[in-house]
Amino acid sequence: MKRKVLIFYILTIICLLSSCGNHKLDKELAQIDSLADVDLDAAKTIYDSIADYIEDDTKSNRMYYKLLRIKIADKSYEEITSDKEIKLITSYFEREKNTYRLAESYFYAGRIYNKLSNQLLSAKFFNKALKIDSINTKPELLSRCCLNLSNIYGRQFKLNLALQYARKALEYARKTDDKTLLAYSLIEVSKVSEDDDEIESLIAEAKDIVKGSNNKDLYNEAINCLIINSIDNEDYYKALAYCDSIDTSALKYDGLDAHRYILGAIY
Repeated sequence: MKRKVLIFYILTIICLLSSCGNHKLDKELAQIDSLADVDLDAAKTIYDSIADYIEDDTKSNRMYYKLLRIKIADKSYEEITSDKEIKLITSYFEREKNTYRLAESYFYAGRIYNKLSNQLLSAKFFNKALKIDSINTKPELLSRCCLNLSNIYGRQFKLNLALQYARKALEYARKTDDKTLLAYSLIEVSKVSEDDDEIESLIAEAKDIVKGSNNKDLYNEAINCLIINSIDNEDYYKALAYCDSIDTSALKYDGLDAHRYILGAIY
């Protein structure tokens, strides 16, 4: 009897110590997740600092750790060469029925397949992420799924689908505090909309958002949309005025340098 009581107490202590350790890693994993959106270097530092301890944590946290590695890699624009890891992660969270982590894993599966040039699988996983209980899924994630789908369908010239998902992305983005995401969503709708007044209004809102930030690339993308729309409408002088406000060396229209295309149309 005494031996059974002793075993019970030992097991209890082990469980308590284990739960304390897991609680610490829960907190750090959450910090990594949050920092990956605003400070990648800090996220990487914390990520590396728990590498020696994560294997002693729960399987759920180990899989979350792997998922965070993929998130960091995606945001760091690292080259992706395999879908092996994301397959393991999605399979695990499917079995566990962890809807929030599953939505995230589907999103990053979509991102990976997009980078591997498999648009069919990419769209499939973004749509799977959208179908998971949206009550528990962050609107930021839902917006990004829709942005990616709009981009995929736009490249396939399925413009009605592209516009549908772009509008959905904007709807979700307006429910967040992420101004950069909102600006990207506004720009995405403007790329596929055929309503000139709407395009001007959307880009004006996007410009107001990014004007006070240091995100030069996002500002340039907003102006690029105005240039393309002006060329489409054969309003070449307006397009030229927009060109003079930013560096358009990388902007193409109909396979040609946009600036030269405009000058050729005018003269």
